[in-house]
Amino acid sequence: MVGSVLGLLAVGPPGSLPAQTIAITEATIYPVSGPRIERGTVLVRNGRIVAVGADVAVPGDARRIDGRGKVVTPGFVDIHTHY
Repeated sequence: MVGSVLGLLAVGPPGSLPAQTIAITEATIYPVSGPRIERGTVLVRNGRIVAVGADVAVPGDARRIDGRGKVVTPGFVDIHTHY
């Protein structure tokens, strides 16, 4: 399910998405700086991340995505190997 959010957020340039608020909740989050956040929330408003943390308030009109058992990172991970 988180993968579908990544696809949603990567559709086009900022501002090309319809105005909406999305909250990925209960996920393990690896922020750009700072320690890993267990059972955290990433709040996205109008295509931009506006809050990340363990105690993020989710607005009532937000589309919630259950991130339980999922990992959210600040970018795509390129796992490129040669066997």
